[in-house]
Amino acid sequence: MTMSSGLQILDRNINVTNEWLNGIAVVTGGSKQQAYHVLRRGLHVLRDRMTVEEAAHLAAQLPHFVRGVFYESYRPAATPTTQRSLAEFLDTLAEELPEGIEPRVAADALFTTLKMHCDPGELAHVRDALPGPVAEVMEAA
Repeated sequence: MTMSSGLQILDRNINVTNEWLNGIAVVTGGSKQQAYHVLRRGLHVLRDRMTVEEAAHLAAQLPHFVRGVFYESYRPAATPTTQRSLAEFLDTLAEELPEGIEPRVAADALFTTLKMHCDPGELAHVRDALPGPVAEVMEAA
């Protein structure tokens, strides 16, 4: 039985958010719960490497519920971080990933999902804002 909120916009956002989570679960081989943690952590690590303006442009591409996750615990004055290497990106990503999910796989899942659901022009701006090695991982996903 499908549950409905009775509000079409909420139901649509729940469905789209589930599509994002299901896609991440497929790439990582994890559960939907693990996919949520991959999405949450991945968005935070990505967001913190962008300027406030770049983050706002990306957030505009996200489903409502995912946008809320994106902005959770955001500290704009602390961004973008000074971390520029791929190793630092993956180490930071790994800090809150579910057990058994490798950071490179999580990054691939995040970038693959963003590519499937966001405007390519906006993602080009995101890629250009990232450190070179991280941008290469995004491009390869």
